[in-house]
Amino acid sequence: MIKLKFLLMALLSISQSIYAQEDKYLWLEEVDGEKALSFVNEKNKATINILSAGKDYQTIYNQSLQIYNSADKITYPNIKGKYVYNFWKDRDHERGIWRRCLLTDYSNKKYDWETLIDLDELSKKDNIKWVFKGSSGLYPVYNRFLISLSNGGGDAVVIKEFDVDKKQFIENGFYIAESKGGASYVDENTLCVSSDFGEGTMSTSGYPIQTKVWKRGTELKDAQLIYEGTQTDVGAWGGILRDGNNGFVFINKAITFFTSQYSIWVNNKMVTLDVPEDCTISGLFHNQLLVQLKSDSSLGNQTFTTGSLVSIDFAKLLQGNKKVQLIIAPDQFSSLSETLLTTQNHLLINLLTNVISTLYSYTFSNDKWSSTKVNAPELGNIYLNSADEFSDQFFFSFENFIIPSTLYAADAGKRTVKPIQSLPAYFDASKYEVKQFK
Repeated sequence: MIKLKFLLMALLSISQSIYAQEDKYLWLEEVDGEKALSFVNEKNKATINILSAGKDYQTIYNQSLQIYNSADKITYPNIKGKYVYNFWKDRDHERGIWRRCLLTDYSNKKYDWETLIDLDELSKKDNIKWVFKGSSGLYPVYNRFLISLSNGGGDAVVIKEFDVDKKQFIENGFYIAESKGGASYVDENTLCVSSDFGEGTMSTSGYPIQTKVWKRGTELKDAQLIYEGTQTDVGAWGGILRDGNNGFVFINKAITFFTSQYSIWVNNKMVTLDVPEDCTISGLFHNQLLVQLKSDSSLGNQTFTTGSLVSIDFAKLLQGNKKVQLIIAPDQFSSLSETLLTTQNHLLINLLTNVISTLYSYTFSNDKWSSTKVNAPELGNIYLNSADEFSDQFFFSFENFIIPSTLYAADAGKRTVKPIQSLPAYFDASKYEVKQFK
């Protein structure tokens, strides 16, 4: 025991000696410090001297500068109701504008944009450097939105209710003071709110652990508390899990950065979903809860492999029963994209196989899943952008080594695909082709 005591004391002494040593490069942490900036300029100069000695340096520099300074961008869509919404920045809108145009016009390349919020004007008016952090709309008309604004770009946001038809924030509408968290409409007069409600309502990681249901015309402090995690959780957030006209208050309690507990507020009580803590819930589609598995998992009387996408009968799950079906199980050469899209009647899945994307459309009928390959471009990367919940229209983008980023409008029901926007080609690719050798 005495020897162990002296050994621990010796180790402690060595540890303190190591930590007491001066960090010779601590001055580099002063990002605006004179010595640090001088060091950076010196290294930059040495690098440029080496690079600029190459015979093609100036040509490559000029071409790269032209691409970097190009104002050409794709206006990626966010479909809500009969409109496409888009947040846009350019030389004339440094902080950006939130705008919309009709979905029918957008699909036909008629971009008659209507500005809803000009962040530069709003920042000047409020004398605050507002940063747009997103919006959450009121289903199904989407005539009102909860707008999240950050003062300077931090994680904490102010949430204000906005009328898109009148193009103005609603006087005496819903308002949530600056906090990390979020809010969603349950209905026109009810919100699901996760926020800083005062002492003891935030985790040690700095995120909300409480979710409340807030009625219009009442004080937020008096809202009904429906869920509370612990301060050692990463955080707990509420939202709406929607399946057509049915919306469910959904709680994601992040136990760690890699594990969560999921719950549904139904019939004025909280029901914890019996799913693996390391899974990802990707949505609700025709009463099927879409679950992506991060490890080999036993669900019901079946075992599914890591990376599989399964569906669980949602109504039965709320009653404590599991009816699970496999949608797709990637093999050792493939994986699912984290992003799934659902239209009115189709589930869209982007499967990456040997670094090549393939897009599939799934339907659920007669209690089983069936799939069709979407006629998308091949030998490249596909990114799912946005889908219409009231039709089978959706948008995706594609790119590869010789085709610049291109946005496509598609219809999963009609099986149509057409390009509508593209970045310019900065070189002649007509003499090249892309092949894959296995």
